[in-house]
Amino acid sequence: MARRRMIDPTIWDSIGFARLSMAGKVIFIGLISMADDEGKGCANPTYIKSTLFPYGERIREGDIRRALAEIRENLSVTFYQVKGMDYYRLDNWRRWQRIDKPQKSRIPDPCDAETSVSGGTLVTEGTSKTKGT
Repeated sequence: MARRRMIDPTIWDSIGFARLSMAGKVIFIGLISMADDEGKGCANPTYIKSTLFPYGERIREGDIRRALAEIRENLSVTFYQVKGMDYYRLDNWRRWQRIDKPQKSRIPDPCDAETSVSGGTLVTEGTSKTKGT
C-alpha cells in the first residue's frame, strides 16, 4: 500500500542525526519511509538492502548493519527480535507523522521481544542493562 511520510526539516539540526555517516542518514530516512502506520518495520539487513538499494551492487549487508548500529546508538529507535526476526520501532513516530487512515500493524510490538536495544540500552527478559555494564 502506498504511504506518504514526512521528513521534518528540523532533522538537519538534530545532533544524533548529524553524528550518522552518510549511509546512516540515508538508511534512517529509508526506515521512516518503510515504516508501517505505527512506525514499525523489518530490520533485516537483506530486506533493507533490497528495498532501499535494489540496484546498489556496491552496497553490502555489512554496510547496512554498520548503519543500523549507528542509528541505534544515536537516535530514538528501538531494535528488537521476535521469533528470530529483526524489527525496529521509531520511538517518536507519533510526534513526527500524522496518519489519516491508520492500518493496524502486522509487526509485533517490542514488548513481545526476546531482546531489544534502544539508545544503547539492552533489554532482555524484562530487565534493562546499559551496554558495557
